[in-house]
Amino acid sequence: MKKLLAILLVFAMLLFVGGCDSDLPHSERVKKNGTLTVGITAREPMNYKENGEWTGFDSEFAKMFAKEKLGVNVDFVELTTSERLQKLEDGEVDCLWGGVIYNDNLQSKASTSVKYVKNAQVLVMKADRVNDYNDGFEIRNLKFVVEKDSEGAFYIITRNSFENCTEVESQQAALDMVQSGEADAAVVDYTFAKAVTAKGNKYSDLGIGFDFSSEAYCVAFSKDSDITVMLNTYIKEEWEADLSKLATKYGLTLVND
Repeated sequence: MKKLLAILLVFAMLLFVGGCDSDLPHSERVKKNGTLTVGITAREPMNYKENGEWTGFDSEFAKMFAKEKLGVNVDFVELTTSERLQKLEDGEVDCLWGGVIYNDNLQSKASTSVKYVKNAQVLVMKADRVNDYNDGFEIRNLKFVVEKDSEGAFYIITRNSFENCTEVESQQAALDMVQSGEADAAVVDYTFAKAVTAKGNKYSDLGIGFDFSSEAYCVAFSKDSDITVMLNTYIKEEWEADLSKLATKYGLTLVND
């Protein structure tokens, strides 16, 4: 009986401690854990692996903020675009920080930072064909490929109802299909397309066509997170110094540039 009471007492204490932690602000829970868990999507130049380590604009940005403002390390968790919002809502990651596009859908489900890097959705085709097309009407009968649940998918499938379109799990997979000839065209992030189609890179035989949109990247936290305000302040403080240098390093344009 005494042994059972002891077990129940320990269990009650664990519940009490857990309850106390859950009542703490998000920033304090992160500091207590010593780690900011960041959900990212692999996509140059925002997040990609080099010598086994995550690097890129967003990877470096996240590390800077976590160290300087929270005093913690970063644990990167790779997610697909289609799963990342659910992972954030389920509390499996503290934030989404990797080519996250600021839009109404995201704002309705998460607490978003200010916009900081410019982006667009662009047409990508074989370089010797891409300049033959100038608008949505001309491309209607092409065979498209887009990343599932991406902004590219929105413009091709939802908004324009193009019938000949395949959805894949990543923008890299979409460009692979264009490169191999399995698809005529893809719609992907401009920042990604610019990086990977540059001379000497994997997709240098592909070219960038016209824009479907003008947009920007942000960071997404859970609705009740207090870290969003901390990050917004940090962005304003570091805009002209560290972030500007980081944008130049990765060939990106800050929203205020």
